[in-house]
Amino acid sequence: MIDPLDGTRDFLEHTGEFCICIAYIKAHTPVFGMIYAPINKTHYYTLNGQSFKLQNKVERVMITQPASTPLKVVIGHHSFYNDQLKEHLKQQSDYQISRLGSALKFCQIAEGRYDYYPRFGPCSEWDTAAGSYILQGAGGSVVDEQGKALKYNIRDDLTSPIFFASAKP
Repeated sequence: MIDPLDGTRDFLEHTGEFCICIAYIKAHTPVFGMIYAPINKTHYYTLNGQSFKLQNKVERVMITQPASTPLKVVIGHHSFYNDQLKEHLKQQSDYQISRLGSALKFCQIAEGRYDYYPRFGPCSEWDTAAGSYILQGAGGSVVDEQGKALKYNIRDDLTSPIFFASAKP
């Protein structure tokens, strides 16, 4: 599954927050993921179920960190801080919201920069497949409203359900 330009609006708006996403799906589950951020020449990828970051010829293993206080929540630039999101975050007593474009949100959680990414709006499977596997390989999780891992190539329209990406399962 390939998304040759994830974060099209970010590309057009010159935010630098766009990427190329590639995922290999087997039995409705990602088994490989790679995201390339051309602006900073950074590769995020999985190998043997583990996640890595390659930048400036330096490769390092990515391992998620325990959630911080306040909880660092990341949403898209074009996502709304609406009633649905506010209601969902009521469970947290202390959180801060940041905005970031494209599938780079998954990578930033895998690196430990953010803790949580709730997605209530529509997106396509090619927007989530590589990132979800990279986050999983770093120790995180991406689950639907029932707490189950996302499945791919099941729906005819290839849309992702509401999901929650977090640093720790």
